[in-house]
Amino acid sequence: VYRTMVNYWPMSRRQWWIIGGLAFLFMLIIGGLQWWKYSVFGYNGLDLGIYSQAVWSLAHGHGFASSIHDPSYLGDHLELWLIPISWFYRLWSSPLLLLWLQTLIIASAFFPLAKLAAKLLGGRAAMVAVVLFMIHPLVYNVALYEFHGLTIALPIILWSIWWYTAKRYRLWLLALVVLLLVREDMPFVVAGWGLMAAIDRRGWRWWLPPLALAAAWFPIAQTIIRAANHDGLYKYLAFYRWLGSTPGGMLSFPFHHPLIFLQHIVTFNNLGTVIGLAVTFGFLPFIRPKRLWPVAIIFAQLLIGNAQPGSFLRIHYPVPYLPFLAWATLEAYRDIRRGQLGMGKVNTAVIQIVAAMLVIIGPLYSSLIVGAAEWPWHVQPEPSTPAAVLKKAVADVGPNDRVLTTFAYLPNLANRQTLYSLNYLYLGRRQYSEIPYRLPTDIDVAVIDWQQLYEFQFLYRTTVLANQSGEQRIKQFLDQQGLGLVRQYGSVFVYRRGGSADQSVVPFTPAANETPVAMGSVSALGQPRVSLIDRPDLGWRELNIATDWQAIGTKPDALLSIRYILRQANQVVWQQPRILGPGDNPTSEWPIGSAWSVHDTLVLPPGLRGQATLSAEIFIPSGRYRLDRLRIFRPLIDKETRLGSLDLGSVAL
Repeated sequence: VYRTMVNYWPMSRRQWWIIGGLAFLFMLIIGGLQWWKYSVFGYNGLDLGIYSQAVWSLAHGHGFASSIHDPSYLGDHLELWLIPISWFYRLWSSPLLLLWLQTLIIASAFFPLAKLAAKLLGGRAAMVAVVLFMIHPLVYNVALYEFHGLTIALPIILWSIWWYTAKRYRLWLLALVVLLLVREDMPFVVAGWGLMAAIDRRGWRWWLPPLALAAAWFPIAQTIIRAANHDGLYKYLAFYRWLGSTPGGMLSFPFHHPLIFLQHIVTFNNLGTVIGLAVTFGFLPFIRPKRLWPVAIIFAQLLIGNAQPGSFLRIHYPVPYLPFLAWATLEAYRDIRRGQLGMGKVNTAVIQIVAAMLVIIGPLYSSLIVGAAEWPWHVQPEPSTPAAVLKKAVADVGPNDRVLTTFAYLPNLANRQTLYSLNYLYLGRRQYSEIPYRLPTDIDVAVIDWQQLYEFQFLYRTTVLANQSGEQRIKQFLDQQGLGLVRQYGSVFVYRRGGSADQSVVPFTPAANETPVAMGSVSALGQPRVSLIDRPDLGWRELNIATDWQAIGTKPDALLSIRYILRQANQVVWQQPRILGPGDNPTSEWPIGSAWSVHDTLVLPPGLRGQATLSAEIFIPSGRYRLDRLRIFRPLIDKETRLGSLDLGSVAL
C-alpha cells in the first residue's frame, strides 16, 4: 500500500514526509490554541455548544435531539456525517474532541492540495502551496472559530478536484455523493460541478449525474429540516425574505424588480466580500475564473444575503470557496509560467515574479486584516470574566441538572439533554424570527454571568418585545421558576430552587441629609463602601463595593454602565465594566425617585499588590460585538458617553 501511494503520488518520498510533517505541525499549533481557548471559556459563539450537545445526543441514543435549538439539530442543518463523529464522542465526551477532529480534518486537506499543486507546478511548488495554505488567514479562521460541520467539506472538495483533474470518474462521483451529506446547501456545489463539467465539454456522465443528484437531494434535505424545525420552516430563509415569501416569488423577483434586485446585490458589503476572498489568493483566481463555476450558485446565495465581509471572512463560511480559489490560483500560475496569458511582448519571467509576490503577499497582508496576525486597529476590548471564576460555577452543576446559562458555559455543560441559552430568553424571540421564545420545560439551575449583560449591549440593539425588556423577561422567569441565589462567584450567579433572594440590588430609603450627585438619569448618594476579602477557599481575592443611587429625571433609553478602575502611581493597573445594577435590576428597571443600594463583587487578578486608588465611572457605551485574533467574541467600544465619576478611596492590595 505504501509503495502504491508513493508511486501514485507525483512527489518524492522526502517531499511526502515534509507534507506530513507540516500537517502534524499545524495540528500541534492549532490544537494547542484550541485547548487554551477552551480552558479560558473562549468559545462563546454558540456553535460549539450546539454541536457538542447534538453529538452527545447521537452518542447516547437520543438521535439529533437538541434543546438549545429545540427539538432537533436537524431543524438547523442536515449534517449526517455527525453520526460517525458521535462514535468517537462516545469514547471521550469532550468538546475538545470535536475541535481536534476538526483540526485533523483541515490538516488532511494538505494532501490532496499537494497532489494537485505537484501535478500543475511540480513537487517543490507543492510544498510552497501547502505552507501558504497552512498559514492562510481564512484557514486559520476556520480552525480557531467554533466547531462547525461545514469544515469537512474542505478535504472532500479538494479530493474531488484532484480526481476530476485525474479523470478518476468513480472516485470523483463518490466524493460528490459524500459532499451531499455534509450539509443541506452542498447540492448547490454538486450542481456547480455538473455545470463546470459541461463547460469543459466532458461526456454526459460527468455533468448529468451531479445535476440529477443535486436536484434529488436538495428537496429531500429541505423536507427533513422543515419537519424537524420547531416552526416547520427553514429558518435561514430569513436572509432572503426580501425576495418574497414563496420559492416562486423569490425566483421571479429579479425579473419583476430588476433595479431593486441590483440595489441589493451591488453593495459595498458584497464588493468587500469579493475583494476579501480574492486578495487572500493574490487576485490570481480572476485569471482562471472558470474553476470557480462549482461555487457560482452558493456565491449568488451569498450576494443575495449581503453578508458583512468582516464577519464572513472571520468564521467558517469561506470553506466551500477555498478549494476552488486554490485550484484557480494554481492553474493561473501554471499558465503564467507557460506564457499562456496572451500578453505579447511582456516578459514572462517578470509576470511570474509579480504573480509569485502577489500569492505570497496576499495571504500575509490579509492576516493583518482578518487573520492570525490581525493588527489591533481599535482599542483592545474590556476584560471578561476570569476563567478561574467560571470554573467554580461549573462544579456546582450536576450531570442531570436542567440548565439555563450564558454563552461561555454552553460547551462545558453541553453533555446533557436539557440545556438552554440565556440569550434567547433575553431576546424573547427564536433565532432569525419574530416567533416568541419559551423554554419548553422547567429548569433546575440557572448559571448566569451578569458580565454577559454588559456585553449583550453590543450584540443586541433592542430587546423590547411585547412591551417587555430582556431584563424583565429574565426576572420574571427566575420568579416563575422559584429560582434563588445559592452561590456567587464574582459576576457569576448560580440560582436554584430554594435559594435566597438576590441581594445585589436592594431598595432603601435615603437619609435626609445626603447630598445627591447627579450623573445622567441617576444620582450617587452617600459614601461608597469598599472592602477587600481574601477567599482562599476559592483561590482569589474579592473587592466588595456597595454604592447607593437614586433614579432621577426620566428612565434611561440605554442601560447605564459602571467601570471600576484601580490605579497605582497614576497608572491604570486593572479595570472592570459592569451594568449598573447587576442581576435582574439594572437602572432601566428603577422607578423614578426610587433609591437602590448596588453591591458588586469583583474578583481581582493575581499579582496585584501594594497601595492603590479605586474609582468608578458612570457611562453609556456604544459599540459592537467583534471577534478578536483568537476568534473569541469581545465587546468593542467605539465611543462612550461619560456621565460622571466617583472616588472610592484608597485600597491596600
